[in-house]
Amino acid sequence: MKTEELIAEVLNSKTLQKAGYFAAAMPIDVMNEAEFKHAITTCTIEIAKAIDSGIIKLGGVESGAHVHGLLALCMSRCVGGKQALKKVVKH
Repeated sequence: MKTEELIAEVLNSKTLQKAGYFAAAMPIDVMNEAEFKHAITTCTIEIAKAIDSGIIKLGGVESGAHVHGLLALCMSRCVGGKQALKKVVKH
């Protein structure tokens, strides 16, 4: 996605606007590796707990796929990549 397209998506989305507002106010430096990893790990765990407990409900197959895709990216990053995931995930 080009930068201009990304900006257009953000400007047209209430959710992304809210996320951007929170991101700008966070005391976390996402460019700091340790801070980013801690924050993304915490968020990933809390989102998964909310889905598991029914607090967050996924509306359909497509939205579920997108959310699970995002969680998969986060999970992979949190544990240290695909090789580490193979040791963590039950098959």
